[in-house]
Amino acid sequence: MTVAEQLPRAAQVPSARRQKVVGSVLAFVVTLAVTLFFAFPLYWMVVTALKGDAEIFQSPPSMVPHPALWSNFERSLAQIPFWSYIRNSLLYAVLSATGACFSGALVAYGFSKVRWPGREALFFVVLITMLLPYQVTMIPTYLIFRSIGWTGTLLPLIVPAFLGNAYFIFLMRQFIRTLPDELSDSARIDGCSELRIFTAIVVPLIKPALAVVFLNQFLNA
Repeated sequence: MTVAEQLPRAAQVPSARRQKVVGSVLAFVVTLAVTLFFAFPLYWMVVTALKGDAEIFQSPPSMVPHPALWSNFERSLAQIPFWSYIRNSLLYAVLSATGACFSGALVAYGFSKVRWPGREALFFVVLITMLLPYQVTMIPTYLIFRSIGWTGTLLPLIVPAFLGNAYFIFLMRQFIRTLPDELSDSARIDGCSELRIFTAIVVPLIKPALAVVFLNQFLNA
């Protein structure tokens, strides 16, 4: 190969490196712009929390509070029972999520691994309940809770989660059906009860599905 033929190839090496550097810079700029776009609401929330009443409504709005009123947080904690709200929210979210995992997994196990007459028909009925809008059941549900004296408490929010949710039951059933039937059949031969099979064999194998159900119900609550 002559020197004249080697020159174009040597010139291509810096060009390729230059294109790689330019591509990396453009990717960084785009990523930074997207990050700032999604981080701006959080920044605006913090900035607004540090402003006074007059500065909040001024036009055009200021991007930095003058001055920063850190006492706003102290006033908010003193004027409302903030910690009571936090306690109630966590109590409701954790207990309802636990109930959704317990009821969803237990009922789904009965629909997937336990053989009994009418299983598929009843599962179809459970799925049909997903088609009922909340507006249809809202008033009857309230009347039931009022008749048993649960209004004004957290019980109507927590107890129904332990009674099963059609969507979570369907989700858990589809996951449990992927487990080999030989696991539960061999345990029955060894004399295990269905509850023992569920707690000792099935539950440890469905932890990913339980995590999905827990997070969904926790966020919804």
